[in-house]
Amino acid sequence: MNRLIFLKEFLNKEKPFPFFENIVFRAKNYLSPNKDAVSKVDSVSIIKDVPDYFRIIVREGEYNIHKIRSIEGYYVDLSSFSDYKRYLESIQGAKSRSNLRRYIQRLESCFPIRYEAYYGSVDKEEYHALFAALKIFLVKRFEEKGESNYELPYLHEFENKLYPLILKKEACLFVIYDGSKPISIRINMFKDDLAYYIMSGYDTDYSKFHPGLIDMAKNIEWLFSMEFRIYDLLKGYEPYKSKWYTNSYYNYHQIVIRKNATAGRLGGLLPYASLSLREMLFRFARKVHLKQAKKSITKYSNLLQPKGHTVHTKTVSRLESEAELRHMTKVDIEGQPKLQFLRKTVYDFLFTSKQEYRKTKVYKHPDLSTFLVLGEKEDLLIQVG
Repeated sequence: MNRLIFLKEFLNKEKPFPFFENIVFRAKNYLSPNKDAVSKVDSVSIIKDVPDYFRIIVREGEYNIHKIRSIEGYYVDLSSFSDYKRYLESIQGAKSRSNLRRYIQRLESCFPIRYEAYYGSVDKEEYHALFAALKIFLVKRFEEKGESNYELPYLHEFENKLYPLILKKEACLFVIYDGSKPISIRINMFKDDLAYYIMSGYDTDYSKFHPGLIDMAKNIEWLFSMEFRIYDLLKGYEPYKSKWYTNSYYNYHQIVIRKNATAGRLGGLLPYASLSLREMLFRFARKVHLKQAKKSITKYSNLLQPKGHTVHTKTVSRLESEAELRHMTKVDIEGQPKLQFLRKTVYDFLFTSKQEYRKTKVYKHPDLSTFLVLGEKEDLLIQVG
């Protein structure tokens, strides 16, 4: 029995699924026939999570398909809009679009921001540095949330295989930089003109600026410029998807059985029954879990306590700052690891005070519990507990 994950095969192999004749999306076939491999196919094959926006055509007279509905997925139908602006006007209200513009403008005014899509070429040293940064982002983000990250174990696998795919324009790293420092990284993979979200992460020190929102917006804008047809956000509901998707779909597990194989027909019954029962139980458990989660989320949030340093801040006048400065020395919160915990506090201050980071200086008192952020227009005193 052959067990396959649809997206993994579809994106990574030139000629996947020898038992399929065509994989069609809106009159276009995305499958190269692989007749040479037909003899090697098991009598029963299970393909997990096949999106129902594809019309699957099996090799005529040779195979039967049994389908079991799985989890709902979501995608952005890029081809339905003439450009990114029309899409955004359709999917988001005026207030949401205004907030997005404000976050982008604030980020770009506070830091030297640039956007880079590594698609067709990427320096190998920079490539590995980006994966190292993405790992740090994911670990930190999920530690702060108090959750385990199911994506992290697969990160090394993607690092090993993605480089040649980028060179062939079958994958992309979309990166937001603050100067030379990456602050948001997104992995996409492609099948011709179909785009698939794989994984992303951002530096939570910049969370006041909503880098995840900016990353998604700039990424979709780039996809429009490259004339992709859809952007699949994959299975499972997440609140952020509701801000961006235009279409939903169901994934299906497909059991492909060779017609002339008696053992195959019998062997296909057990996985069909097993998968059907599993999906039924999963949908029931998920409904119960979501109801319980809605009841307990406020209570859970109240139980969460901040980890690490306790920071208290207050804005001060320039006169007060000058008095404090007599006892202080300048520090580098980027280059000194022990002081990097201050970055989020400083970045938050820049967001609210609308000041540039390059025109900001940070000073410390000898006791290491008092810091002063000296801005161009406004100053901030930080007390660390």
